[in-house]
Amino acid sequence: MHRILFLFLFSSLTHGAAGDHGTTNKDVISELKVQIYQGKAYYYFSPSRGYWEMQGCKNTKYAYVVESDITKSILSVGLTARTTQTPVNFIGICGSDKGDMTYLQITNIVM
Repeated sequence: MHRILFLFLFSSLTHGAAGDHGTTNKDVISELKVQIYQGKAYYYFSPSRGYWEMQGCKNTKYAYVVESDITKSILSVGLTARTTQTPVNFIGICGSDKGDMTYLQITNIVM
């Protein structure tokens, strides 16, 4: 029983879960996708390597933000980094609001 509990706890620490906080390694933004969904604009940033390399949050393909007055500055920095090919780090919450681990909800951007 103890082995099963240890394996469960160890695997959840190494793979992360929706709602965990994470920070990407620096990478160049290779693509920006814009989606309008239910009246809101979603901005998805893809890295040059295909996946944002992160501790804990594996297979994160997109870092995203929903447009608002507050997030316009993140979008501005992201667009500048994309245009100038400057590597960035994203800090945020692993998984989408539906728990899809291929997404990181952006809370910060570092250029």
